[in-house]
Amino acid sequence: MRKKNHKREKRKDKEEPNISIPTLVKSMGEEKEKSLSKKYSFLQKKFENMKDRERSNFANFAWQEYQDTGDKRMLERYVSGFVFAQLSAKEGRKRYGRDADIKLMEEFQQLLDYDAFFPRKADTLSEEAKKGAAGMINIIEEKTNRGHTPENPVLKGRSVFDGRKQRFMYTKEETASPTVSIDAFFISMVIDSIEGRDVAMADIKGAYLNAIMDDEVIMKIVGDDVDIFCELRPDFKEFVVMEKGRKVLYVQLYKALYGCVKSALLWYEMFTEHLVDMGFEVNPYDMCVANAMIDGKQCTITWYVDDTKISHKDPKVVDNIIEKIEGKFGKMKVVRGLIHEFLGMDIEFKRGKEKGKVSIGMKKHILKALDMFLDDITRDAATPATPYLFKNRGAKELDEIRADNFHSVTALLLFVSRRSRPDIQTAIAYLCTRVSKPNEDDWKKLKRVLQYLRGTIDLTLTLGADDIANMQAWVDVAYAVHEDCKSHTGGVMSWGWGVVLSMCKKQKLNTKSSTEGEIVGVSDYLPNVIWGGMFLEAKG
Repeated sequence: MRKKNHKREKRKDKEEPNISIPTLVKSMGEEKEKSLSKKYSFLQKKFENMKDRERSNFANFAWQEYQDTGDKRMLERYVSGFVFAQLSAKEGRKRYGRDADIKLMEEFQQLLDYDAFFPRKADTLSEEAKKGAAGMINIIEEKTNRGHTPENPVLKGRSVFDGRKQRFMYTKEETASPTVSIDAFFISMVIDSIEGRDVAMADIKGAYLNAIMDDEVIMKIVGDDVDIFCELRPDFKEFVVMEKGRKVLYVQLYKALYGCVKSALLWYEMFTEHLVDMGFEVNPYDMCVANAMIDGKQCTITWYVDDTKISHKDPKVVDNIIEKIEGKFGKMKVVRGLIHEFLGMDIEFKRGKEKGKVSIGMKKHILKALDMFLDDITRDAATPATPYLFKNRGAKELDEIRADNFHSVTALLLFVSRRSRPDIQTAIAYLCTRVSKPNEDDWKKLKRVLQYLRGTIDLTLTLGADDIANMQAWVDVAYAVHEDCKSHTGGVMSWGWGVVLSMCKKQKLNTKSSTEGEIVGVSDYLPNVIWGGMFLEAKG
């Protein structure tokens, strides 16, 4: 591998975020509020706009929330920032030139085709409305999950609404949208495998742009982007005004543009309503799994925003479901057969001697982790960790550059371990507890994980079932292995081949004996067992 450059430019002074943090801090003193605003500024920015220190704060905050509440959403959001890399339009053009321009033009045309917004005369808007108008952010996505490399870029242009001004206008209940859990998705694939179902993965083009906005939302387009839109739609020219020497085009959103805080929920409600109209029933234990009995066999749809999985024993039924969805939301990108890609996972439904099994791999993301790590990985390791994994031997703390790299690689491997490599979960779970102050010893432990992955890069997770009604669970605890004498819980479930619903985490409280630690471990994992049984019962 090529030698990596450890030198980085010196960081500039941190800028204050444009938006204050929630009302909770308003009653505090001005200095304390200012300090908190800087500390939690990552909550108010898109990942690609964060500085290195904000990303570090984000990693610590996300892990602490997971430790305190078990909520993985902030961790998922943090990891996705690395896995699905995004560049500003300016940086994208600088790096990819004409290819980036073409992708942005395709995105602009799609917005116009979907009637995503309509122009407004500036003199018909109040000063308050113009002041509150959010900008349009254009970004270039590097689609790592679809094989992107610097030599062969796979790009996507995306225009999004700068939703920071909406951040505190709505309650969580007004904006929160569910997505399919990885556990529900895995269980559905096990069922697809043992029943020999025909499976289709479909991507709904411009999903959010099918949903109608339920509020008046004003957006302004500025600079060179105004000229591009006017070239595509000459009738927009009469709405252009000059403000502070720049061209400005005010538009009102008609469709739920990416970036609006309510867009995800509006799309979810619209898609779910259509499925219910088609005769599907949503599973109450995962609101992104729906089932219907068709021709005496069950049809299942799982979805993550605009990515959907459709399965039924009869391929003609799958064809019919796809046709009905396309009739409502337009032509989809559909993949049929045994090999698929979904949310960064390479999925293969087995046939022949291995019929009834499904494998999940994430080789591209492991390669990305190996490339991101600042040290060269030149040899393999037989195991992901040594016997002293949980021991902190008082080594020197990492410098800021390597500490940030430690955060990034650990976060990416957490994403991988939850989906296809449970064999590294114990090591990664421990390293996640070290992201706030990693030292040289932690660096070596992470390097060991990468050496192990280098030697097992083609290893995949294989799932299957002897009997979907025969669910088994295992829980074990390593007593007082952490530096603060807390224990470590591990738990898995299986239907006969491979494991799902895996848990590997540090316990939240100290226990007086290994027996007490085992009881706490069972208590920690038991909700997964209960959920698994209730999910399957509701699935029918």
